[in-house]
Amino acid sequence: MQWLHNLKVKKKLFILMFVFICGLISIGVMGFYYLRQANENFENLYQVDLKKVEHASQGCVLIREIQGDMFLLMSTTYPEEEKKLMGEINNLTLKFDETLKSYEQLPLNSMEQGNLKELRDAINDYRVVKKRVIELATTGQDQAARQLYRDKGEVIADDFVQHLNDMTIKSQANADEMAAASHAAFQQAKMVFILFVLCLTVIGLILGSLIIRQIVTRLNDAVDFLDEIATGDFSRDVSAAHSLEDHSEFGRLSRSIDQMNKHIRALIKNISTTAENLASASEELSATAEQSAQASEQVAQSIITVAKGSEKQLHMANETSLTIEEMAKGIQQVAQNSMVATQSAEKTSISATSGGSAIEQTIDQMKVIEQKTDHTANVISELDARSQQIGQIVEAITTIADQTNLLALNAAIEAARAGEAGRGFSVVAEEVRKLAEQSAQSAKEITELIHEIQERTNSAVSFMNDSKKEVKTGAEVAILAGENFAEILTRVSEITDQIHEISAASQELTSGTDTVVMSAHHTIQESEKAAEETESISAATEQQSAAVEEIATASKHLADMAMELQNSILKFKV
Repeated sequence: MQWLHNLKVKKKLFILMFVFICGLISIGVMGFYYLRQANENFENLYQVDLKKVEHASQGCVLIREIQGDMFLLMSTTYPEEEKKLMGEINNLTLKFDETLKSYEQLPLNSMEQGNLKELRDAINDYRVVKKRVIELATTGQDQAARQLYRDKGEVIADDFVQHLNDMTIKSQANADEMAAASHAAFQQAKMVFILFVLCLTVIGLILGSLIIRQIVTRLNDAVDFLDEIATGDFSRDVSAAHSLEDHSEFGRLSRSIDQMNKHIRALIKNISTTAENLASASEELSATAEQSAQASEQVAQSIITVAKGSEKQLHMANETSLTIEEMAKGIQQVAQNSMVATQSAEKTSISATSGGSAIEQTIDQMKVIEQKTDHTANVISELDARSQQIGQIVEAITTIADQTNLLALNAAIEAARAGEAGRGFSVVAEEVRKLAEQSAQSAKEITELIHEIQERTNSAVSFMNDSKKEVKTGAEVAILAGENFAEILTRVSEITDQIHEISAASQELTSGTDTVVMSAHHTIQESEKAAEETESISAATEQQSAAVEEIATASKHLADMAMELQNSILKFKV
């Protein structure tokens, strides 16, 4: 379980939540499955088995009603009553057919289909007998009708009523089996739910116990370690198993506490070392105080030299102030020129951007022109091919016209041989010959037009190919121009940025020069004050001598404090 030990708390809690969510989803899916199965069973029970029982029972009732009307028909002697009974029998027969048809539309197994076939055969036999009985009853032969019905009709009716009862019993048995299967499925679903909930509970408890135990254990370890630190024991390190191998938040906490412990331990050692150094330094400070007294005398002599240097410094500061003021004016002029250059560069950048956009539009338009040119060249090529096909068709027409002219000539010759009998045929042959000559002439003119069209088409194809090359060259040139504009825009942007930097630097330099001018004035003032203060420094050197004696006393007190600090540090274990 090392992988679980190294996981962060958030991921551990997420795993626990994920297990419970997956369990809930699984319970929901199983519940949905078993509920859908139960719903299908109940729908099948109601829509199939109960419907079968209903239709079979209704068929039995209708047959018994038909039998009752048949007995009444065989008993009455009134025509109106016979007509009324015949109508009722027909209506009941129609209802019985509709009921049987509804039964046939339901899902049937092989046994039910066999029963239905036998029922159909019995119904057909019964209807034959019923028809004969009705004929006898309506013709006044009631005794013969009753005898026929008793001998055959009742036997057949009882037969298919028995079939209907068998069908009802079978459907009820199927319904009972479906109910038993539904109950068994419910028991199975109940057991599956119970087992799954128990398994999910056990898994959740085990996983939750592991996570909680890891969290509580690591927190207790951290609290125990911090308690030892609170008592002043910094000598112990965090266990490597808790800090190095654990990648969770507790591992990070252990490593952080360990680092804090090491830093505090190093700090205590440094303080101890510093206290020792402080004690030795205080002794050295006492010796240094004596040397400072001797140095005070040398300082007094140096003050006289400083006074002379202050006067010279005051003169040089005045000259420096004038020079800096002139330099400030020049820098302000540079800053103004930089602002103007910045504005010009920004305008140039805008123009370059506009030019780049125009070039991109030109490139897009050249591509569209190139596509249109390709399409036009293709259309002209197709037109050339079609004109050649037309030329072939015209040549065929010319050949047909020549053949027609030859046939007309032959017909004229035959008509001349026939004399008066062939005069009408000669006139027709002459007209056919004229039409053939006109067709040949028209075909010749069409041929000349086609040759001219082909020549112009070839010229147009050549021109379109040249145009296509020029358009492609123009597109390449436009693309190159677009790339050049893009590079120009990049260079202009770089120049604009540099000019902005120059302008900002000039403004900062202007501010700096103003500060320098003010500093120069202050330097002059301070130099004047320095000349005045040199006189008072001499008196201060005398006071310094007295202070050196106080420093010697303070250094002795500092040595005592260093000893006390060392004693306090010994209380900590490092």
